[in-house]
Amino acid sequence: MTYALRLSEDQSERTLALAIRRRALVYVEPLSCLTDDAPNGTIDGADDVTLSIRLEPSDDDATFWVPGQYCGIQIILGEDRYVCSAGILEVEPAGEGLRLTVTRPQRLQVIQRRNFWRARLAQSSSVTLVLPGGLEAVGPLCNVSGDGMACLAGANVAHELDYDQSVRLRFELPGCPQRFDLPARVRSKTASDHGRTIVGVQFVPAAGDRAAAGQLETLREFLVTSYQAQTGVIDA
Repeated sequence: MTYALRLSEDQSERTLALAIRRRALVYVEPLSCLTDDAPNGTIDGADDVTLSIRLEPSDDDATFWVPGQYCGIQIILGEDRYVCSAGILEVEPAGEGLRLTVTRPQRLQVIQRRNFWRARLAQSSSVTLVLPGGLEAVGPLCNVSGDGMACLAGANVAHELDYDQSVRLRFELPGCPQRFDLPARVRSKTASDHGRTIVGVQFVPAAGDRAAAGQLETLREFLVTSYQAQTGVIDA
Protein backbone atom coordinates (compact mmCIF):
# COMPACT_ATOMS: atom_id res chain seq x y z
CA MET A 1 0.00 0.00 0.00
CA THR A 2 1.85 3.08 -1.30
CA TYR A 3 0.66 6.67 -1.44
CA ALA A 4 2.00 9.78 -3.16
CA LEU A 5 1.41 13.35 -2.07
CA ARG A 6 0.81 15.76 -4.91
CA LEU A 7 2.77 18.96 -4.34
CA SER A 8 1.47 22.40 -5.22
CA GLU A 9 2.94 24.17 -8.24
CA ASP A 10 5.08 26.38 -5.97
CA GLN A 11 6.34 23.39 -3.97
CA SER A 12 7.03 21.49 -7.19
CA GLU A 13 8.98 24.39 -8.66
CA ARG A 14 11.12 24.82 -5.52
CA THR A 15 11.83 21.10 -5.39
CA LEU A 16 12.69 20.95 -9.07
CA ALA A 17 14.99 23.97 -8.75
CA LEU A 18 16.83 22.21 -5.92
CA ALA A 19 17.14 19.03 -7.98
CA ILE A 20 18.58 21.03 -10.88
CA ARG A 21 21.14 22.77 -8.65
CA ARG A 22 22.22 19.46 -7.14
CA ARG A 23 22.19 17.60 -10.47
CA ALA A 24 20.00 15.04 -8.78
CA LEU A 25 19.96 11.34 -9.56
CA VAL A 26 17.00 10.33 -11.71
CA TYR A 27 15.45 7.13 -13.08
CA VAL A 28 13.66 7.40 -16.42
CA GLU A 29 11.52 4.98 -18.40
CA PRO A 30 9.12 5.37 -21.33
CA LEU A 31 5.52 5.08 -20.20
CA SER A 32 4.82 3.00 -23.32
CA CYS A 33 7.41 0.38 -22.35
CA LEU A 34 7.79 0.02 -18.58
CA THR A 35 10.73 -2.08 -17.43
CA ASP A 36 11.97 -3.56 -14.16
CA ASP A 37 15.33 -1.81 -14.54
CA ALA A 38 14.79 1.85 -15.38
CA PRO A 39 17.89 3.60 -16.78
CA ASN A 40 19.46 6.09 -14.39
CA GLY A 41 21.14 9.41 -14.97
CA THR A 42 21.40 12.95 -13.66
CA ILE A 43 19.67 16.24 -14.30
CA ASP A 44 22.06 18.05 -16.62
CA GLY A 45 20.39 21.43 -17.01
CA ALA A 46 17.11 23.24 -17.55
CA ASP A 47 15.40 26.34 -18.84
CA ASP A 48 11.89 27.70 -18.32
CA VAL A 49 10.21 25.03 -20.44
CA THR A 50 12.60 22.07 -20.73
CA LEU A 51 14.68 19.74 -18.60
CA SER A 52 17.89 18.06 -19.74
CA ILE A 53 18.69 14.58 -18.42
CA ARG A 54 21.97 12.78 -19.08
CA LEU A 55 21.50 9.00 -19.02
CA GLU A 56 24.27 6.61 -18.08
CA PRO A 57 25.37 4.06 -20.71
CA SER A 58 22.99 1.08 -20.90
CA ASP A 59 21.94 -1.68 -23.27
CA ASP A 60 19.17 0.56 -24.58
CA ASP A 61 20.10 2.51 -27.68
CA ALA A 62 18.59 5.75 -28.93
CA THR A 63 15.71 3.94 -30.65
CA PHE A 64 14.40 3.05 -27.18
CA TRP A 65 13.69 6.76 -26.67
CA VAL A 66 11.31 8.34 -29.16
CA PRO A 67 10.60 12.09 -29.29
CA GLY A 68 6.90 12.68 -28.81
CA GLN A 69 6.32 9.90 -26.30
CA TYR A 70 5.98 10.36 -22.56
CA CYS A 71 8.35 9.07 -19.90
CA GLY A 72 8.09 8.53 -16.18
CA ILE A 73 10.76 10.21 -14.05
CA GLN A 74 11.82 9.53 -10.48
CA ILE A 75 13.96 12.25 -8.87
CA ILE A 76 16.02 11.26 -5.82
CA LEU A 77 16.83 13.96 -3.25
CA GLY A 78 18.31 12.57 -0.06
CA GLU A 79 15.81 10.10 1.37
CA ASP A 80 12.90 11.56 -0.62
CA ARG A 81 11.68 10.29 -3.98
CA TYR A 82 9.66 12.50 -6.33
CA VAL A 83 7.79 11.28 -9.40
CA CYS A 84 6.40 12.99 -12.48
CA SER A 85 5.88 12.44 -16.18
CA ALA A 86 7.25 14.48 -19.07
CA GLY A 87 7.22 14.52 -22.86
CA ILE A 88 10.44 13.62 -24.70
CA LEU A 89 11.42 16.44 -27.06
CA GLU A 90 14.89 15.46 -28.23
CA VAL A 91 17.36 12.56 -27.95
CA GLU A 92 21.07 12.94 -28.68
CA PRO A 93 24.33 11.12 -27.88
CA ALA A 94 26.29 12.36 -24.85
CA GLY A 95 29.62 10.58 -24.49
CA GLU A 96 28.82 6.88 -24.05
CA GLY A 97 25.30 7.67 -22.89
CA LEU A 98 22.39 9.76 -24.06
CA ARG A 99 20.96 13.18 -23.31
CA LEU A 100 17.18 13.56 -23.20
CA THR A 101 15.48 16.92 -23.48
CA VAL A 102 12.03 16.69 -21.92
CA THR A 103 9.23 19.08 -21.07
CA ARG A 104 9.72 20.71 -17.69
CA PRO A 105 7.27 19.12 -15.21
CA GLN A 106 4.73 21.48 -13.65
CA ARG A 107 3.71 19.24 -10.74
CA LEU A 108 5.60 16.63 -8.73
CA GLN A 109 4.44 13.95 -6.35
CA VAL A 110 6.50 12.91 -3.35
CA ILE A 111 6.71 9.35 -2.10
CA GLN A 112 8.17 9.05 1.36
CA ARG A 113 11.00 6.65 2.17
CA ARG A 114 8.70 4.33 4.13
CA ASN A 115 5.57 2.63 2.82
CA PHE A 116 3.49 4.67 5.27
CA TRP A 117 3.76 8.14 6.67
CA ARG A 118 5.42 8.62 10.02
CA ALA A 119 3.46 10.74 12.47
CA ARG A 120 5.44 12.66 15.07
CA LEU A 121 3.51 12.67 18.29
CA ALA A 122 3.31 14.86 21.36
CA GLN A 123 5.78 14.15 24.16
CA SER A 124 2.91 12.77 26.25
CA SER A 125 2.50 9.84 23.82
CA SER A 126 4.14 6.72 25.16
CA VAL A 127 4.52 3.03 24.38
CA THR A 128 4.85 -0.02 26.59
CA LEU A 129 7.56 -2.30 25.29
CA VAL A 130 7.08 -5.92 26.39
CA LEU A 131 10.16 -8.12 26.12
CA PRO A 132 10.30 -11.91 26.14
CA GLY A 133 10.04 -13.09 29.72
CA GLY A 134 7.50 -10.42 30.59
CA LEU A 135 9.82 -7.47 31.29
CA GLU A 136 7.92 -4.26 30.53
CA ALA A 137 9.27 -0.75 29.98
CA VAL A 138 7.38 2.46 29.22
CA GLY A 139 9.04 5.11 27.09
CA PRO A 140 8.21 8.13 24.92
CA LEU A 141 6.94 7.35 21.43
CA CYS A 142 9.07 9.30 18.90
CA ASN A 143 7.11 8.55 15.73
CA VAL A 144 4.83 5.89 14.28
CA SER A 145 3.99 4.73 10.77
CA GLY A 146 1.85 1.99 9.32
CA ASP A 147 4.74 -0.43 9.32
CA GLY A 148 6.60 0.40 12.52
CA MET A 149 7.64 2.96 15.12
CA ALA A 150 10.53 4.47 17.04
CA CYS A 151 10.53 4.93 20.78
CA LEU A 152 12.98 5.82 23.55
CA ALA A 153 14.21 3.16 25.94
CA GLY A 154 16.50 3.32 28.93
CA ALA A 155 19.95 1.76 28.79
CA ASN A 156 18.89 -1.20 30.93
CA VAL A 157 16.10 -2.09 28.50
CA ALA A 158 18.04 -1.38 25.29
CA HIS A 159 20.80 -3.67 26.53
CA GLU A 160 18.30 -6.55 26.52
CA LEU A 161 17.29 -5.95 22.90
CA ASP A 162 18.97 -7.60 19.92
CA TYR A 163 18.39 -7.10 16.21
CA ASP A 164 15.35 -9.06 14.95
CA GLN A 165 14.25 -9.83 18.51
CA SER A 166 10.51 -10.28 19.00
CA VAL A 167 8.76 -7.75 21.26
CA ARG A 168 5.22 -6.58 21.87
CA LEU A 169 4.05 -2.98 21.71
CA ARG A 170 1.11 -1.48 23.57
CA PHE A 171 0.18 2.13 22.85
CA GLU A 172 -2.55 4.65 22.16
CA LEU A 173 -2.58 7.62 19.80
CA PRO A 174 -4.19 11.01 20.43
CA GLY A 175 -7.49 11.20 18.57
CA CYS A 176 -7.68 7.45 17.84
CA PRO A 177 -10.08 5.31 19.91
CA GLN A 178 -8.17 2.08 19.21
CA ARG A 179 -5.84 0.66 21.86
CA PHE A 180 -3.03 -1.06 20.02
CA ASP A 181 -1.33 -4.26 21.12
CA LEU A 182 0.95 -5.45 18.31
CA PRO A 183 3.80 -7.91 17.79
CA ALA A 184 7.00 -6.47 16.36
CA ARG A 185 10.69 -7.09 15.75
CA VAL A 186 13.64 -4.86 16.62
CA ARG A 187 15.21 -3.32 13.50
CA SER A 188 17.59 -0.67 14.87
CA LYS A 189 19.10 0.84 18.01
CA THR A 190 20.55 4.37 17.99
CA ALA A 191 22.18 6.09 20.97
CA SER A 192 20.28 9.17 22.18
CA ASP A 193 20.70 11.66 25.03
CA HIS A 194 20.78 10.99 28.78
CA GLY A 195 21.91 7.41 28.25
CA ARG A 196 18.74 6.49 26.38
CA THR A 197 18.43 4.60 23.09
CA ILE A 198 16.07 5.14 20.16
CA VAL A 199 14.66 1.72 19.31
CA GLY A 200 13.22 1.19 15.84
CA VAL A 201 10.76 -1.67 15.43
CA GLN A 202 8.72 -3.15 12.59
CA PHE A 203 5.22 -4.54 13.07
CA VAL A 204 5.18 -8.24 12.13
CA PRO A 205 1.75 -9.84 12.72
CA ALA A 206 1.69 -13.61 12.35
CA ALA A 207 -0.20 -15.14 9.44
CA GLY A 208 -3.79 -15.62 10.52
CA ASP A 209 -3.58 -13.11 13.39
CA ARG A 210 -6.79 -11.31 12.52
CA ALA A 211 -6.75 -9.12 15.64
CA ALA A 212 -3.31 -7.68 14.79
CA ALA A 213 -4.21 -7.33 11.11
CA GLY A 214 -7.34 -5.41 12.02
CA GLN A 215 -5.41 -3.12 14.36
CA LEU A 216 -2.83 -2.40 11.66
CA GLU A 217 -5.55 -1.54 9.16
CA THR A 218 -7.07 0.84 11.71
CA LEU A 219 -3.65 2.39 12.37
CA ARG A 220 -2.93 2.93 8.68
CA GLU A 221 -6.34 4.43 7.98
CA PHE A 222 -5.94 6.76 10.96
CA LEU A 223 -2.48 7.92 9.81
CA VAL A 224 -3.62 8.47 6.23
CA THR A 225 -6.69 10.42 7.33
CA SER A 226 -4.62 12.51 9.74
CA TYR A 227 -2.00 13.29 7.10
CA GLN A 228 -4.63 14.14 4.52
CA ALA A 229 -6.20 16.61 6.94
CA GLN A 230 -2.84 18.29 7.44
CA THR A 231 -1.49 18.34 3.90
CA GLY A 232 -4.38 18.30 1.45
CA VAL A 233 -4.47 16.07 -1.61
CA ILE A 234 -3.37 12.44 -1.38
CA ASP A 235 -3.15 10.28 -4.49
CA ALA A 236 -3.12 6.49 -4.20
